[in-house]
Amino acid sequence: MAAFSALTVYASAQTTQGAGIVVTATRTAVTVDQALAPVSVITAEQLKQRQVRNAEEALRALPGIDIAKNGGAGAQASVYMRGANADHTLLLIDGLKMGSATNGLASLQHLPIGQIERIEIVRGPRSALYGSEAIGGVIQIFTKKGAEGLRGEALIGGGGEGTNEQGLSLSGGKNGWRYAASVSRLETDGFDARQPTTGFFAVNQPDDDGYQRTGVNVRVSKTFSRGEVELHGLRSFGDNDFDGTPNQGEFVNQTLGAKARLQATDYWDITLRAGHSRDDSTNLTDGVYFSEFNTKRVSLGLQNDIAIGDDHLLTIGADWMDDRVDSNTAYDVTSRDVLGLFGQYQGAWGDHDLLLALRYDDNEQFGGQTTGNVAWGYDLPWGGLRLTAGYGTAYKAPTFNDLYWPASAWFSGNPNLKPEESHTWDLGLAGENHGVSWSLSGFRTRVKNLIAYDATTFTNNNINSAKLDGVELELGFDIAGVDINVAGTLTRALDGDTGNRLARRAARSLKVQADKRWDAVSVGGDWIVQGHRWDELANTTYLAGYGVVNLRGEYRFAQDWALRVSAENLLDPTYQTINTYNTQGRLILGQLVWSFAQ
Repeated sequence: MAAFSALTVYASAQTTQGAGIVVTATRTAVTVDQALAPVSVITAEQLKQRQVRNAEEALRALPGIDIAKNGGAGAQASVYMRGANADHTLLLIDGLKMGSATNGLASLQHLPIGQIERIEIVRGPRSALYGSEAIGGVIQIFTKKGAEGLRGEALIGGGGEGTNEQGLSLSGGKNGWRYAASVSRLETDGFDARQPTTGFFAVNQPDDDGYQRTGVNVRVSKTFSRGEVELHGLRSFGDNDFDGTPNQGEFVNQTLGAKARLQATDYWDITLRAGHSRDDSTNLTDGVYFSEFNTKRVSLGLQNDIAIGDDHLLTIGADWMDDRVDSNTAYDVTSRDVLGLFGQYQGAWGDHDLLLALRYDDNEQFGGQTTGNVAWGYDLPWGGLRLTAGYGTAYKAPTFNDLYWPASAWFSGNPNLKPEESHTWDLGLAGENHGVSWSLSGFRTRVKNLIAYDATTFTNNNINSAKLDGVELELGFDIAGVDINVAGTLTRALDGDTGNRLARRAARSLKVQADKRWDAVSVGGDWIVQGHRWDELANTTYLAGYGVVNLRGEYRFAQDWALRVSAENLLDPTYQTINTYNTQGRLILGQLVWSFAQ
């Protein structure tokens, strides 16, 4: 593996985050084609070209990912990776865990695109490196980092549903210093999030549900001859409307982090991390305070990367994390800490690559948990083909809601819950021939101790299991200057006890992206087709499949000026990913962008 030839390569890759380098799959730098796990990368340039508005939209076109949403902009986006539960996907921002310790979900919908440099998606178990939640996979978002010179961008935009947005960013670097700062604002009147419902929790609020979000990002680093120090911060805050009781929300998502890397010798790198993150939510009913759930997380990390010769790398490290909950809901326990110790070996012998990883987590609420990964890769002697195979275990710790929600007439937390556990087999084949790059991977995951509501005791219990099997295809090629990317997924996600389909996950999907650029003009579009799904585990409420077409275009009418126009859901079909919740209809948006580089 070229990434092991010297730790200077590793250090450089960590600094530049080049398009062909990924770090999430192994916590070290490897090239995409040498990664032993299915990996997808979305760059800042692709985010601009596709004119997506937030991180959740950027993920829609990838294989193995299904998204269900309870409303429009700002509504909770549940990401189902490889058929696993929405809280079985780990979100990292610049290496820091992000998400709510109360409900276990990450607020991807609040992360603005303008502050993102790249997104790495690793499908499959990664608890051996990151601990809890990484059953279905890991999504890591890297915020903008400056480069030599000076660059800037300003934009204004707007369109349907009373949407308007503004953004400003500046980045640069000199003499080892790098900096980047940006601010953005989005407002929209939205649409009616939910249809009228009947029953005990009946909802009938026929109004538009708006959303406002402000995002700020700052990142500063200094590179020395044998190391680097970095400070970074991201804050997204605002408010959104929805239907029900409560029907308004105020949110704050924030990460603050520091990193120091020292190349102790030519073959030993030391990385120290410290971070603080917040996931705050305040709920109101018609402007009157209703509830709040505020999560604060402090984390520390130490990682040692030791090169053994040219083709072998040993990684040893420790992570410590402390979660705290501040809420008007009276939880019996409001804090917990976790200490994780991990080790990983990566080696290469000719055309063969091997990875071994092991981790032990000590959680003060439920004790110890051991997870591991084994992966093998082989460059076949013909056709530029690469074969990979792997096995991994993972787990998901119960949330504060699962464990300590106060007893009521219909629900109570259960402090005796065990972690959800999984084991996964992976097999993949990839190649690049005649300008066509492709990868095909299959997986088989079994999850036990799934946490589910037990109607006989009115509590959550470890009563379910799940069987997740699937095939994922990625295909990229060029026809007459048109860049085409295809992603296809077949997933069987079943309740292991009843054989019913797991809720809100489509069994089939096909996603096609096409883009063409001339000197001053670019056009593109997406076609996303999703199969049907069931809204609940009993498989009684059927949600039909759907197809969505998005179009986009850009015209650079001057050296530093561009006009962008996009049409989301152009054909305007009506569909739902969660029963009774409406989805985005046809929406036309435009942006005027000024940018410069020196």
